[in-house]
Amino acid sequence: MGFAQRGPTATASVDAGGVAVRYADSLRFTATTLSPTVRIAWPRATVDATGTYAYGGSDGWSAQGQLAGSAFTSALGIVRGELAGSAGGSTHQDGTRTEELLARARAHAWRGAWGAWIGGGGGRTWDGATWRGVIVGDVGLWHRVGEASGLLTVTPTVVDDTIRYTDTELAVRWSRSRVELSGTLGARAGHGLPITGGRTHAWGSLSARTWVATHLALALSAGNYPVDFTQGYPGGRYILAGVHVSARAFGARDDARTTGRAHGSAPQPSRDVISITEFALATTSGATRTIRVRAPHATRVEIAGDFTDWAPVALTSAGNGWWTVTLSIAPGTHQIDVRLDGTTWVVPPGLVPIADESGTVGLLIVPK
Repeated sequence: MGFAQRGPTATASVDAGGVAVRYADSLRFTATTLSPTVRIAWPRATVDATGTYAYGGSDGWSAQGQLAGSAFTSALGIVRGELAGSAGGSTHQDGTRTEELLARARAHAWRGAWGAWIGGGGGRTWDGATWRGVIVGDVGLWHRVGEASGLLTVTPTVVDDTIRYTDTELAVRWSRSRVELSGTLGARAGHGLPITGGRTHAWGSLSARTWVATHLALALSAGNYPVDFTQGYPGGRYILAGVHVSARAFGARDDARTTGRAHGSAPQPSRDVISITEFALATTSGATRTIRVRAPHATRVEIAGDFTDWAPVALTSAGNGWWTVTLSIAPGTHQIDVRLDGTTWVVPPGLVPIADESGTVGLLIVPK
């Protein structure tokens, strides 16, 4: 049984506000900022474009931007490969500029609510005066518990074979109802690091966002960050307050599984969770499987998974609240979501929820 490949989905948002920054523990800069973001997502790939323009009046202006892309391979058991690349830079009123071109490869693995990756890459950066070669390592571990998630990363970096250091960072995020909280803690270890741009070897941040309307949130964040030796950015401290405006409604999924849901419609997760009472998978013959979902009050039931290229597949009513579909699914570990009556995609009951590259999905294990 074949399925059509889904087309791309796009989301956009913009943050506007005021920021106060103290660079290198000495230079102060206060500005009004505007930061647009656009994401285009396919079932196994994403492209992100981000930018920030800051106007500080007599302090001048600055602008920076980045274009990044990432593509994932098909899953091989619990392992999935990724190729990623990014290009970015900055320009300032005084004429200084920076540029960066990086490419990375990673191998991801996950089981249940845990996941990890390992990889590395390299590229070239320009600090406004000199092009430098950069080599980076990339190790990460994440864990999700209900509405909270944590991410630990370790990034060894070599700049021009002269500057060597390793950054270790822990990031946590929690959300409930219309409130989102996040924070980071980081530390840098290295020898003979230049002191230009600040001496910060530890950093942290706290951010809060509360949604006051379907597409509008208030945001506040503060913290500090270390020197970026690749592009020559100084370390600093900051506090930022502003608003976040999103073309995507609060609570909507921003990946390929949002097909059929109109932008601006209110999220309806509770109805789906209550209405889906059972989920079952049976092998009919060979690689042919029958999926059964019990949703007594639904008028339409659909599934989407990596085995359908995330194209929604409709189930057929089998009476007594049961809905079924028979298709080919290879043995192994798969991801799946289900939705009722065109509303929110959710994890089927009885499956372990896991965080993938675009959201939360159910872990479906198909035996040999």
